[in-house]
Amino acid sequence: MKSGSRRTTTLYEKLLGVLYSRFLLMRTAEKDNSSSINESVTQNAILRYPKLPTFDGNIKNWLGFWGQFKKIDTDPNLDDHDKFAYLLQSMEKGSSAEELIKSFPPGGESYSKALQQLQSRFGKEDLLIEVYVRDLLSLVLLKNSQQKFSLRKLYDNLELKLRALEVLGVARDKYAAMLYPLVESSLPDDTLRAWQRFRAINRSYKETESSEQNDKKESTHRMDLDGLLLFLIDEIEGEERVSIATNCFTKYPSPKPGNAKHFGFKNRREFPQAHLLLQL
Repeated sequence: MKSGSRRTTTLYEKLLGVLYSRFLLMRTAEKDNSSSINESVTQNAILRYPKLPTFDGNIKNWLGFWGQFKKIDTDPNLDDHDKFAYLLQSMEKGSSAEELIKSFPPGGESYSKALQQLQSRFGKEDLLIEVYVRDLLSLVLLKNSQQKFSLRKLYDNLELKLRALEVLGVARDKYAAMLYPLVESSLPDDTLRAWQRFRAINRSYKETESSEQNDKKESTHRMDLDGLLLFLIDEIEGEERVSIATNCFTKYPSPKPGNAKHFGFKNRREFPQAHLLLQL
């Protein structure tokens, strides 16, 4: 009886050993499969966004950065772990933004908190509006300084700041009364005089036309702001056309009087002299 029970125990132990070894093999295979899946997901994520936007911690560059990174944030094929890795890689080395993201432990659990802290520090709408309005004021101050901008560069700066304010919700319809004097005061004196003449003529024409058609009048400041930007475009295109028209002739300088050449004779000595003609 004892020998039979020992045999049963031995067989039972062997069976447990076989089952446990198979369990270990299956567990190892599952880990290998999960790791290969994670690697493929990470590789696909890298291929999806090979070039990441960068942020240097300058609040003026936040809108441009967030406009690109928002696509990564809303990508349903990326988990929070990959998004956090992307967020950290997008921060410029040594910047305050990178220090902020590095203060969070790496992992998907930290992504939403890190992004929220980044937005609260650099993406506050009221602070961004204040920054861009101050930039408009700086253009007014630059008008009286020694640093001069071309009309094209001035227009590009104005459009950049006005578009940024529109993205932040500062619509031109509501805030044109504030924006128009700033934009107008940043213009050079000659351009400002030309604009005032154009504005007076255009306004009298529009008032006559609207009274005849009984149209609803738009905001005067909105009309002035939009009209000023269109006027600047016309002025810039006019200056560029004048520059093209004048520069195309300066490439071919007129010959100097002392260097005049006579076609058909390499030298004036080749002209027949009068006494030789009489001898013929």
